[in-house]
Amino acid sequence: ACSFQWRNHPECEKLKIFASEWARLHFGGDIINISCDKLIGSDFHLLVTMAMARGLSERMPAAVKLMMWFFVFDNFMDDPAHMGADMGASQEMVAAVMSVFDTTVEVPAHQAVAGDAARRDVGIIRNGDELEMVEMKGEEYSDYSRAIHVIRESARDWWDEMRRLGMSRKQQCRFVSVFMRYLEANKEQVAFRQLRRIPDLEMYKELRLHACGWYVSSLTLEFALGLDLPDEIIEHPLVSALEVAAAFHITFVNDIFSFRKELSDGDLMNLVPVLLWHNLGSSQHIVPLQAVEPLVQKTLSQTLGLVRELDEECVRLMAKIRSAVRGGNGEFGVLANEEAAVAVEMYLDGVSDWLSGNLQWHRISKRYVDSHINKPSISIGI
Repeated sequence: ACSFQWRNHPECEKLKIFASEWARLHFGGDIINISCDKLIGSDFHLLVTMAMARGLSERMPAAVKLMMWFFVFDNFMDDPAHMGADMGASQEMVAAVMSVFDTTVEVPAHQAVAGDAARRDVGIIRNGDELEMVEMKGEEYSDYSRAIHVIRESARDWWDEMRRLGMSRKQQCRFVSVFMRYLEANKEQVAFRQLRRIPDLEMYKELRLHACGWYVSSLTLEFALGLDLPDEIIEHPLVSALEVAAAFHITFVNDIFSFRKELSDGDLMNLVPVLLWHNLGSSQHIVPLQAVEPLVQKTLSQTLGLVRELDEECVRLMAKIRSAVRGGNGEFGVLANEEAAVAVEMYLDGVSDWLSGNLQWHRISKRYVDSHINKPSISIGI
């Protein structure tokens, strides 16, 4: 399911210790559905060190912080027993996280409007004293106030460090733009969970394209490698297509490994239930998972087939990008510059590491290994 050889960062063990210490510092208390020991035991640092195996030593700790934060945030936003099915609480969480970026970067106007609208949902807007007042209300009235505070302040930690380490103003603007879209997509997923709806395949792909976090991860990869790609590269159709293929490859791999755990937790935002719903003809009955186990296996094979197709697509697109760069036919414009050509090669190697590292981490991580997953009480509303 992946054509690229996985590798690990040479400072993996050092970064493992750092990740554990940072997790205990920020997530060591009892924060609703987070166990710090389980967080550390899931070896999230390994995903970072394998996915960013060529990252600069001085930038890797900031990348580790961000990716550890991602998993904690994901725990909250995906849990249908808590914030994952509570639109009000999820809006409050999103607004609190976006407040971290309010005073640091001016994002493009079309993005800022969407972000301000999201903040107004919970009364948080860019208006000095009013922002502080609304946050104080949240601390007083929200059932999730402590969790929101922890998520916001830990986000502030990695964001401040990334800027201190030299993230350019332009890259900051790009980061905030994709991060806003990531947060909005997560809110849209909450609406589906709240309604107990399974989206069709196209809607699922539309939701997950940004909610999976790949575009934020891709920019973090760029930062970790010490790159700041020019617009001619970022906006090129071949590169854009590669980003989409990589996003779905990473998402669908996660879906294969996580679906039983997520299903047992009542979370249907996964490609396997989406395809299973389609294969069962969208029946409206409650069907025990064991009763359709053969069809589950068929659906898993179908999902794996999609992963293989995406792998082939990534290989094809990388070859076309390399051919365009080496050909010097002006298709990339700026790539007449040798330095930019080297940056593209570094970027492609980085995406390769992400695809292989993501798959390898899912194979060895304990995150989706749990004793309750195969209990006979699992059922799916289809």
